[in-house]
Amino acid sequence: MSETFSVLIDSRSRFETGQPGGEWLSMPTTTEQLHAAMKSVGITADNPQDFFINGFSNTEAYPFDVPLSVVQGSTIDELNYLGKLLEMQGDDDRDKFTAAVTLGEHAGSVKDLINLAQNLDCYWIYPTVRTEADYGYYLIDELDELELPEEAKKYFKYEEYGRDAVQKDRGQFTDQGYIYNNGNTFSQWYNGRENDIPKEYRVMSFPEPERPTPDKLEKDEAAPEQEEPQPGTPTGSPPPPRPVNPIILTADKPAEKLKEITDRLEQGITELFDSERYKEYLQVMSKFHNYSFNNTLLIAMQKPDASLIAGFNAWKNNFGRNVMRGEKGIRILAPSPYKIRQEVEKKDPQTGKTVIGKDGKPVTETKEIQIPAYKVVAVFDVSQTEGRELPSISANELTGDVEQYEDFFAALEKTSPVPMGFEKIEGGAHGYYHLEEKRIAIDEGMSQLQNLKTAIHEIAHAKLHDIDLNAPEQPDRPDRRTREVQAESIAYTVCQHYGLDTSDYSFGYVAGWSSGRELAELKASLETIRATAAEIINSIDGHFAELQKAREAQKAQEAEKEPTPDLTAEPTVTILWSESPQLREGDTFPLSRANALIEAIDEANLASPGYDKTEFRIDYVMNGIPDHYEGRQDLGDGEGALIEHIEKYHTYYANDPNWENFLLQHEGKEALEADKEHRAMLLNEFIPYLKLHCNLSEMERIAGEALQTGDNLTPTETAYHTAIQAYVAECRGLVNQGEYNLPPVPQLKDFDVELAAYKEHVKEEIAQEAAAAGMTVEEYAANGYEPYSTSEPEAGQTAEKPEPEKADTPAQEGAAAEKADAPEQAAQTADKPLTDIQKKAVEIAGKYENLPLQDKIGIVAQAFSGTEGKIETSPCTGKWRGTSDISIKFDNGASLFIGNHRTPQAKTARVQNECVNAALVRYNPEIIAATKEAAIAALRARETKDNEIAAQKGLKPYTMLNVEFNDGTDEKSSGHMGWYYVTLAVGGEIHSHIETGLNYAISDGKVSEMPTREDYFAAGALKESDVDYVFNNVGFSSTSDLYSLPISEEVRERAEKALAERNGAQPEKAADPQSHAAEQPEPTETKVTYYPINEAAAKRAKQAISFSDYKPGSATAEYRHYVDEAAEIAARQKKRVDPSFHEKIDGLLDAYARKLAANMNKGYEITARVPSIMIAGGSNFPVRKKEKQNAAADKNMQEFTEIQGLLDKIRSTGMGGISADDPNAVSKLESKLAKLEQAQETMKAVNAYYRKNKTLDGCPHLSTEQIEKLKEAMSGSYRANPKPFESYQLSNNNAEIHRLKDRITALTRRKELGYVGWEFDGGRVEANTADNRLQIFFDEKPDKEIREELKGNGFRYAPSAEAWQRQLNDNAIYAADRIKCIQPLTGERPTELQKRARQEAAAEKAAAPEQPQDTEPGTADAPEKPTTPETFYKVRQNPYSDSPENSYLLQEYVAQDNGMAKLGDILYKGTPEKCRELLGKLEAGELTQGDVKELYVKAQEAQPAAEPDKDTFTIYQLKDGDGMRDYHFEPYDRLQAAGLSVEAANYDRIYTAELTPGTSLEDIYTRFNIDHPKDFRGHSLSVSDIVVLHQNGENTAHYVDSFGYKEVPEFLQEQTPQLTPDTRMTGEQIRTPRGSFSVTDMTAEQMKEAGYGLHHTSEDGKYLIMGNGTQAFAVAAEQPEKANPLKHVEDAIEQNDNNFDGIINNTPTPTADELEAKARSGEQISLAEYAAALKAEKEQGKKAEPGKKPEKKPSIRAQLKADKERAAQKKQARSKSQDLERS
Repeated sequence: MSETFSVLIDSRSRFETGQPGGEWLSMPTTTEQLHAAMKSVGITADNPQDFFINGFSNTEAYPFDVPLSVVQGSTIDELNYLGKLLEMQGDDDRDKFTAAVTLGEHAGSVKDLINLAQNLDCYWIYPTVRTEADYGYYLIDELDELELPEEAKKYFKYEEYGRDAVQKDRGQFTDQGYIYNNGNTFSQWYNGRENDIPKEYRVMSFPEPERPTPDKLEKDEAAPEQEEPQPGTPTGSPPPPRPVNPIILTADKPAEKLKEITDRLEQGITELFDSERYKEYLQVMSKFHNYSFNNTLLIAMQKPDASLIAGFNAWKNNFGRNVMRGEKGIRILAPSPYKIRQEVEKKDPQTGKTVIGKDGKPVTETKEIQIPAYKVVAVFDVSQTEGRELPSISANELTGDVEQYEDFFAALEKTSPVPMGFEKIEGGAHGYYHLEEKRIAIDEGMSQLQNLKTAIHEIAHAKLHDIDLNAPEQPDRPDRRTREVQAESIAYTVCQHYGLDTSDYSFGYVAGWSSGRELAELKASLETIRATAAEIINSIDGHFAELQKAREAQKAQEAEKEPTPDLTAEPTVTILWSESPQLREGDTFPLSRANALIEAIDEANLASPGYDKTEFRIDYVMNGIPDHYEGRQDLGDGEGALIEHIEKYHTYYANDPNWENFLLQHEGKEALEADKEHRAMLLNEFIPYLKLHCNLSEMERIAGEALQTGDNLTPTETAYHTAIQAYVAECRGLVNQGEYNLPPVPQLKDFDVELAAYKEHVKEEIAQEAAAAGMTVEEYAANGYEPYSTSEPEAGQTAEKPEPEKADTPAQEGAAAEKADAPEQAAQTADKPLTDIQKKAVEIAGKYENLPLQDKIGIVAQAFSGTEGKIETSPCTGKWRGTSDISIKFDNGASLFIGNHRTPQAKTARVQNECVNAALVRYNPEIIAATKEAAIAALRARETKDNEIAAQKGLKPYTMLNVEFNDGTDEKSSGHMGWYYVTLAVGGEIHSHIETGLNYAISDGKVSEMPTREDYFAAGALKESDVDYVFNNVGFSSTSDLYSLPISEEVRERAEKALAERNGAQPEKAADPQSHAAEQPEPTETKVTYYPINEAAAKRAKQAISFSDYKPGSATAEYRHYVDEAAEIAARQKKRVDPSFHEKIDGLLDAYARKLAANMNKGYEITARVPSIMIAGGSNFPVRKKEKQNAAADKNMQEFTEIQGLLDKIRSTGMGGISADDPNAVSKLESKLAKLEQAQETMKAVNAYYRKNKTLDGCPHLSTEQIEKLKEAMSGSYRANPKPFESYQLSNNNAEIHRLKDRITALTRRKELGYVGWEFDGGRVEANTADNRLQIFFDEKPDKEIREELKGNGFRYAPSAEAWQRQLNDNAIYAADRIKCIQPLTGERPTELQKRARQEAAAEKAAAPEQPQDTEPGTADAPEKPTTPETFYKVRQNPYSDSPENSYLLQEYVAQDNGMAKLGDILYKGTPEKCRELLGKLEAGELTQGDVKELYVKAQEAQPAAEPDKDTFTIYQLKDGDGMRDYHFEPYDRLQAAGLSVEAANYDRIYTAELTPGTSLEDIYTRFNIDHPKDFRGHSLSVSDIVVLHQNGENTAHYVDSFGYKEVPEFLQEQTPQLTPDTRMTGEQIRTPRGSFSVTDMTAEQMKEAGYGLHHTSEDGKYLIMGNGTQAFAVAAEQPEKANPLKHVEDAIEQNDNNFDGIINNTPTPTADELEAKARSGEQISLAEYAAALKAEKEQGKKAEPGKKPEKKPSIRAQLKADKERAAQKKQARSKSQDLERS
């Protein structure tokens, strides 16, 4: 569970007495966690009135806040329900809920919050909107509510517009964004009743109290009505109780009594140390070890044999026992606190801080304060009382040789603070505690009892007397005699508590030990003994209970491991307990026997008074799952047999209104519904199940009795009864598995040998007659058992309809007649003649009447695009309770309702067969095809009349296309499964049309050629303005979803084909099937390859299943018909998609043609293997071969289905997204992006036109057809003021534009990055850029664990490449990091390897000398042609801006060979608008770099004189990204402790403004948390942000800390990047005996500064190998001097990314002139070095002639003029050179 909020659980009594405490309980919670929290504050079932909630705390994830009073007014169950609802919310819902609570509409109670959590759809929230101005900008710019010109937006008051909208919305700005109620219905899911809370979230209950401690008893004495007994532990058979020796108190006042008994205690201590008195005291302590020392001593002084004490009233009220007359009380001390009123400072209950008044002084209040005190009370021992027997209260006694010794010793081992062990100890000692080794040793060979005594003794030493041997003195350690007295006393007390034999203990020496000791010392030792003994006893009790619980759980688990019940057995009845003498507890009977036995006992007890209560359990197996039913029957009340009793019992309560009212009031509506459903299941399923088992038992009993007296049985009867027993066993298994379609009961006649012989004789005669007539038996039967009247029909003739087969017996003849009548009876209604289509349906269904049920279901399944199905029944509720729906669940997931019947009968084969027969009449492919054919002609005839009516009303005509049958495969149309509908063309668009009347008219064959509606009207739920066509004299809309269904691709194809035929555009088909070879599909240039069909196999297949002749070429024609349809689909798809997908479509089409030919050829071969029984005859039919053939055919059909799936692939090709593997992905995305951007502009322009003109007519951005469509859409809109394009359409399109831009950027970046492979132990990894795959090649097959790891990281095995691979991108490299078995041999991680490879490639390109260009042939001496590096320009933010007028830069970049870019000149500084304007002119060629620089100079000269430096403040906030996770919101001291520093490179500048006089840092913090400026785009000022103050020309940086600010001067310091060896590698490697190491050009000193130490030296001594524990590098032992002092040239810097690709180090500081020369030559220089050089020259002075003034640096204008002159000279020189070459 994740914490959503917490509440503080507290005890009212503790809180009122001022005791600190309380336990925070996280929500949602569990009962166990709640009980633990309650126990921690002393709440149990004994004091529930003390429980209350004293605090509320939210969490970072759920920052909502509610008053404590709201929380206190709820229950724990409500709070837990709320916590569970919040836990199930997503991130968006969490923010919305918190904002909605802040809004406060539904936050007055926890009930409101529960309903609010389930009604968040009633609110809209905009997370980015934080102010009224933000809301105004959002409504105008994002949602386009007003179309404003760009110039008008400068003057538009966004804030006022937003304020008006907020007032209209009644919304509120919160930390989560702007939220308001959108007006949706707020549903009351929770009404405040306990039953409304789901049971799994109800956790409230109070824990049972633990055994009361003495302290609690003493407290109870002050309130006698709450007193509890305290157990003691008498051992053995106790002697007669000793009378109480009471302490006589003479004082009257309580204080004086207390003083008197305290004095008596001190006297008792001095008298205690007599041997027997001391032993009695220890015995009392063993029983009352949790009592205080004073009370323990008082009990020992007055009644040493006490075992259980309580107050007078506690014995009477709580335990039903009375103190016997004349008994004297035992005086002890009990708490008696009292309260006083005292004036104290008032505390805030939420914060706990003192409340300060208006005068600045603490507010005071008068409060009751409880003062602790004690009084003397009287208690009595259990031996002084009489009455109700008490339960066992003694501790676990360990008698004999110590029962349960192993568990008890294990508990001792857990209690001991040091390890315990056995060893041989010399010298007679039983054990010792080793002070140095900290262990306890026990002598071997002792008894178990002595082992325990010794262990307890030594544990006492270990707990009390352990010392530090290294300490010089041990002043607090008791002397040796005291140590032994304490250890022995503790051992005696603990052993006495557990009933161990303590007769060998003697304390005669305690008198000598105590002699001469101070009273305080003796009292301290006794308190130590008492406390330590109590600690050991409590610890042993806890550990012993855990061990016993674990052992009991193990036993229970073993007891539960019962053998799996026999699924074919009869249910059994077990008697749990009974008052009847004829039934014993634990008796188990079969159900049938128990049913009869209980019926007999019940009848016999009718005459006797009263009845015998009997509890029973029925164990049974139902639907394959073992279960049981428990109940109670009162034998003698006349309820009869067991099953009869169960039925009457549940029937009574199912119909009892009083029971319903009780459940409704106490449990709720859900409980009532659940109860009704459960009883309905018992009455409709369980009772019939039991009765069925009893019937089977009766059949089994009769058969068994007959077989036992089998002397007079005939062989037929013996076989019959044996079959009955086998039948019963088979049926039990079926019934227990939930199958109630039982096989027919065996009949005696089936075992009549003579009858069987007669049947065989008749069959032989029929065979002889058929042979004599020259016919097969099947032909003879089909001809009515008569020979042909004429000559034998020729092959190929169609046989006449056969007569019904003759029945063997009259009974069979009657059954056959009944079956023959069934379809007609199912289809015919009373007194109504059947239509032609209904008659045809009955006739078609009659052909399937003799098929098995499953085959009939298969025929129905074909009508719904399936192949098979199964019957399912489901019980109904409500007014249909007691019945079940019967459905067919098809293999494609669809489900067809076919009937409803009473639940018991619904599961019978007869009822299910009737329902399937009725469905077969309506739903089989033949009748559906016939119904469509019969309806289409009449509907097309009606089309003319409908269109005439439409013309009169100015509506569109329609074209009738097809009649369709909804097979329910589309989930959106599954509600109309099995309905007929039509497809129409309205205005050239294909549309579906469905009506209830139309469906029944088509299915019943009653479609009229004329409209059946006399008067025209618009269809229901449609406005007259929506109507655009007329069907059956009723107006409908082709643009509405009403009266239409979704159109599938297959239906649309048929509709398009029909439309083309009716329009006369369908090309004629060739008459000759063979001519298809030269035929090409007309619509496109799709090429079709036909593969050969095995005509010979097709002919053999035809002959194996039919008497008709095979038509040559028909198989090829069928195959080409399939392929032609596929070609049409491919041609249509090519028109829809980009041409780049055409090749893939052609490939799929060719695969379809090839695989289809192979599948059909294989199908013909399979069919020809075994002829049908109609061809071969029933004699010696090869059944086994036929079964194999059927299996092969099924498999081939499955392959055919998969081949048809290629058509779906053709339809979907090019319709999905653009894959990253596509080489043209970027161009395709850019094309798609351009279309979306154009659409966005068009939508905005259309909206603007509509707002201006209030109409779309004449809009230049739309065609006439588009205008009409938009008008229709707007007229049907539910909005009050519809727009052509709503705001959500603009928002969605804009979001898609941003998504495409991001994806284009990501793909472009990925192309720029390179990837390298590596070798690993056992294989290699390759970065296959051609296939865009990261491929892993193993030398051997990886084991299962590696394969699973590869799959878990996204790799899949590709057999074509023989490699494991996934798409090549950064995620693939990260995944490779996680797979240990493929890590590179170099020791690097794959991500580090990629980084190093890219750095090395960049370094090689940077270091490679420029290659001379090839000269032209024949001009070897031609001079080199200089190459001009490619330049480009970007507008970026000016990091050194001091005003909005120069906040942006126009920067030149020079492309490098390594793919990076180097900074060029800054061409212009100004506003972002001006910089972008100049950028456009630069890219268009209107301006050159020089022109832009001149413009900048003029702009600078035109500016007025510089104003004095203003004071400003700037806010910096941390950059986003995982690398900043450790910095965000961290206090400064925690950053320092973590070794992190505040660096400017980690921050972005967010905001700069003028620092007005008097503004402090606190003022800035307050403003940027409460009232953000409009142009501020950062988050509220938070911990880890930086505020830089620019005052009086100086800058100071301030870190926002947890409390106030912390000045951080390091933020303003220039950061010097630390050298790292992985960025300074030379590309070389050296090998030493310890491995291979990369060479870096850093020095050994630099390596040490970077944290590396010397590991070893190479064998030749030239290199030092230095490492830091994770990496190691090689450095030169002596760094050679280099002529060029610059080791590395700084690579290109992308300033706006703050990324450095190179580092300049170890370089002498150059002069300013040298740096300027480098800059002019195009090299990169460091501004820091340049500033340092200028400063050095200024301090030291240049080496020039004395008195000579330094030259003034020319102005920018002068530099530009000089640059132009030099450029002109260069151009002239180049021209001259060219002229010389020409001459």
